[in-house]
Amino acid sequence: PAPFGYRLPFRWPESRDFAWYANVPHKELTVEKKNQNWVRFNGNRFRFPGGGTMFPRGANAYVDDIGKLINLKDGSIRTAIDTGCG
Repeated sequence: PAPFGYRLPFRWPESRDFAWYANVPHKELTVEKKNQNWVRFNGNRFRFPGGGTMFPRGANAYVDDIGKLINLKDGSIRTAIDTGCG
């Protein structure tokens, strides 16, 4: 059975930006990365605003920047590895 308090996850595309705290009851990253904009705890859910040290304009803008360097549109490149992710 699902853990106590488990809620159905948000549907896409909202799930890109939110997760229920009850489904992932750990706030450690919100403390560790509090000076970065990766994850925030709001009420009963986590919010993923994007940003942080690697993505100051958000992850979508970062992917767009990669798309300026390599062709992501025609499917000829299917995988890109970001070796700077730690």
